[in-house]
Amino acid sequence: MESVALPAEILAAADCVLLATDHDRFDYDLIKAHGRLIVDTRGRYREPAEHIV
Repeated sequence: MESVALPAEILAAADCVLLATDHDRFDYDLIKAHGRLIVDTRGRYREPAEHIV
């Protein structure tokens, strides 16, 4: 495995963003702003949002 950049364009183009780990290195505000559908398996997002399950 290797780390790759995660710009807003990649997030917006993805059908779904799956959060499988809760790591402080990720920009969760950027993910929330640009992810069309976010499946949060780690409970990172506490505030309800229409596009986060």
